[in-house]
Amino acid sequence: ENLPLSVIEAMASGIPVITTPVGALPEIIKHKYNGILVKPGNIDGISKNIKFLLKSKKLRDKIGKNAQIFFSKKLNTKSFKKNLSIIWSKKINEK
Repeated sequence: ENLPLSVIEAMASGIPVITTPVGALPEIIKHKYNGILVKPGNIDGISKNIKFLLKSKKLRDKIGKNAQIFFSKKLNTKSFKKNLSIIWSKKINEK
């Protein structure tokens, strides 16, 4: 998926995500602000960041809250509808 629903759901719930910077994810995840980005295939990086989040409740809470705020401002239903209508209108006008 270009933008996995599981990431969006986690952000909406205030759960910090660890993901790779592929597809549209780097556009919505800002490293150590509202999520954590790890290079694809970097198993040690994923493990290290899981441990990092487990050790720091303050950081978990901060990243989770920032993710929730980002979701409410940028990924909510109203924004999705608006952005989707812009995309569709561009596609229709291209034909």
